[in-house]
Amino acid sequence: MPRSTTFFAALIAVLAVAFASNPDEKSFKKYIESKLKSDGRSWFERKAAAQIASVLYQRKDYKFFSVIDIAEDNTRYVGLLSLWLPFPLDWSQAKN
Repeated sequence: MPRSTTFFAALIAVLAVAFASNPDEKSFKKYIESKLKSDGRSWFERKAAAQIASVLYQRKDYKFFSVIDIAEDNTRYVGLLSLWLPFPLDWSQAKN
């Protein structure tokens, strides 16, 4: 099998997995709740914060990954392969 065919087959496989495992808003809510749980928040605080957070953001679905910006937290969450990864919205503040 030529190298280019192998490369394109691997690329298609990776894209198919990314498409199938693009996380949704429900998984983001669960992610926020688990993050708050690890911070030691009570059950009520976690549920309330997750409900409030769901009002403050809008998920951008790019089919292979998703992006959620939360300005109050100055954080951008990238959902990829069933994971939510936090990144700062302003990289100049990340250095501090």
